Amino acid sequence: MKKLLFALLLVLVSFPVFAADKDSAFDRVMKTQTIRCGYGTFPPWIYQDLQSGKMTGFSVGVAEALAAQLGFRLDWAEETGWGSLPESLYTGRVDVACSLLWIDPARSKQVAYTRPLFFTPVHAYAREDDTRFTGKTEEIDDPVIRIAVQEGDVSAALANREFSKAQSITSPQSVPSNQLLLDVTTGKADVVFSDPLNVQGFNDAQQKKLKKFPYQSL
Repeated sequence: MKKLLFALLLVLVSFPVFAADKDSAFDRVMKTQTIRCGYGTFPPWIYQDLQSGKMTGFSVGVAEALAAQLGFRLDWAEETGWGSLPESLYTGRVDVACSLLWIDPARSKQVAYTRPLFFTPVHAYAREDDTRFTGKTEEIDDPVIRIAVQEGDVSAALANREFSKAQSITSPQSVPSNQLLLDVTTGKADVVFSDPLNVQGFNDAQQKKLKKFPYQSL
């Protein structure tokens, strides 16, 4: 029996490091003693504090600790969309992607990843009053179902790979990650894939909330 792992789709999370031309990136970092970070905003993992202007979050702490141990300066050089981070590395605009990223095979064409720092679950979510979904593949893989995805993000890759019959409601890379969740609660989309921390923070701040799909074997 094939199982649809809605309840616990474990995804590797790591730092993508250096571009395909890694020797020149390495030489540049060693010469300047500076690590130029590319990043995407994703609270609570990484974001800029509006009051202090400082970068904060778990990813920031990891990057700062690594730079401190190496004796290098950390420069938050470029904020990009998730889909643009591999290209920023590949073209040498940044040295390291300092946002934690879900590992996706397509991204591996342009970047090399560190060993995974930890595993994080990705769940499927719908509006809390939507009773159509029980966890069966065919309930989502249907032309009438709309999945909220972000251009270049693993959410888009997952939707295209696993639910090709469904519609993808695509947001540009520049929008905040919470926009995908908002697309579902406002009725623009029906389903979104996200991690529990992101959804918990969203639900705490919103009147209309999301619910996680139950797990069910097929």
